Amino acid sequence: MELQQRSGVEDAYVFINDGVYVCLSGTVAGFGDHKIYVFEQHLSERGLSFNNTSLTTQAEVELIAMADLVRLTAAFSSSMSW
Repeated sequence: MELQQRSGVEDAYVFINDGVYVCLSGTVAGFGDHKIYVFEQHLSERGLSFNNTSLTTQAEVELIAMADLVRLTAAFSSSMSW
């Protein structure tokens, strides 16, 4: 995956909008040790939950709200939209 090739070991991924469909693809495990965050509101707006995705446990990703997204943006020195 090109996204992973451009990522450093200290990077994290935040999936928002239609990016939350990554939870259906079964590729979440392919992100290795990177921390994965999914915007919970966007997941539920698309009728998705842990019950109807390929996620086996909630430990695979952390569901976040807008306040968490702001916190993450401040915590990392840069961000990239894909």
